[in-house]
Amino acid sequence: MNRYCTSCGAPAAETDFYCSKCGGTVQEKTPVALQDWQKPDNWLTKSILVTIFCFAPFGIVGIVNAAQVNKKFDAGDLEGAQKTAAQAKKWVMNSFWVGLVFGILYSIYIFLN
Repeated sequence: MNRYCTSCGAPAAETDFYCSKCGGTVQEKTPVALQDWQKPDNWLTKSILVTIFCFAPFGIVGIVNAAQVNKKFDAGDLEGAQKTAAQAKKWVMNSFWVGLVFGILYSIYIFLN
């Protein structure tokens, strides 16, 4: 189970009884700060879909970012999870639009020839 400081919410090792950052007590439960926060959307499914159907290089970057969102959230890094989710969204949207533009241009090319 994950152990967290009850004062600052920092993750702690299984053997720690006191937080190495603030000296607070360590317990096996969700930190107080995480109880009020919703887990951000990790964009993993959308990243996989745009990698397959749109523009793979940008989709792969989206997958890498999406895979880190839950890990950061579970470690208590709320800001990091939100930033990584925003990065995943950015790469998913870029992949979608680049794939759409290439698809339209290719369709025009096929139609004219």
